[in-house]
Amino acid sequence: MKKVWKQEIIAKHESASRKASSVALGLFFGIVPIWGFQFATALLMAYFLKLNKVVVGLTAQIICR
Repeated sequence: MKKVWKQEIIAKHESASRKASSVALGLFFGIVPIWGFQFATALLMAYFLKLNKVVVGLTAQIICR
């Protein structure tokens, strides 16, 4: 778990703007009303935009009620 935390979430090789973009994309797809497809589309967009998929996946789990 520590290895994943250091390599994927902290990711010292990534810039702060790329990390912020990953969080922003995850939050966006977390509140978009495409129920059932939010997580999959968030990861797909992260792949195409070459963002941090772990951070996008974690932040896409926001539940908006």
